[in-house]
This record gives sequence, structure tokens and C-alpha cells, in this order.
Amino acid sequence: MRKRDTVKITRWRSYTPTGSWIANTTYTGFWRRVGEDMEVKVELAITGAPTAANLTINLPVGYRIDAKKLPAAGTRNTFGTVAIDDNGARAWIGIVSFNDSDKVIIMHADISNGSVVSDTSPFVWAAGDSLGCFFNVPIEGW
Repeated sequence: MRKRDTVKITRWRSYTPTGSWIANTTYTGFWRRVGEDMEVKVELAITGAPTAANLTINLPVGYRIDAKKLPAAGTRNTFGTVAIDDNGARAWIGIVSFNDSDKVIIMHADISNGSVVSDTSPFVWAAGDSLGCFFNVPIEGW
């Protein structure tokens, strides 16, 4: 009989995410450990025009993405999915991608409009708009 590998899975922990959008943006989130990865759920509620910036979301404080466990440089590392709601007018999908060791960048699927989610892409964000994402990343030291 073969000894089976055991995977450490923790309970979901709430945290208050931060990111590049500061103005008029409320972040809520949860994370947990699954083996060598961190699974993360984040929701953004928009109450007005967000900060003029491409949207990045930070990992919980003290954790870093283990780049040694990612494919070679120059490849698009996709960590998860994004659902975007333009206040009921239109829904968008997207991906969560590598930005740097402590944050991810949010991309949308409309390649004709750039693809990085910003305060004006894929639409001009305003009160009532929202975004939800789920992703997992390898963590240094796990």
C-alpha cells in the first residue's frame, strides 16, 4: 500500500483586501490555505468613480506569491476568474493574472478594449457596479 499525500486545508478566514482602487471602493474577502496554494475570494462594491488606475488586488499582508512555482517568465499566468457587473446593464467575465509577488491584476475578456480592468475599462465604473473574483496562487514557504 502506498502512503497518500495529505494536503493541509484550513478554514476560510475573512480579511479586508486592499488594492489600487481606493476611492469609492469597498473590498471584502476570504482566504484559506490548500496545500501550497492560497485560495482567495474577493468582492468589490463601487459607490462612485474609483481611483484612476488599473485594478490590482493585494494578497493578505505577509504572504507572497512563490514565483518559482510559476511557468517561465513571459507567459500569462492565470490564477482564477472574474465576474463584473455594470449595474445590471451588462455582465463581463475575466481572469486574475500575475502582477507581482504580493498582488494580482484583473483582466476582462473584451480584447478589443484593452483587457486590463481600469476605472474606464471595460466601461466607466460608477455607483452600483461590482466585481467578484476567485483565484489561487502558490505561496512562498508553504
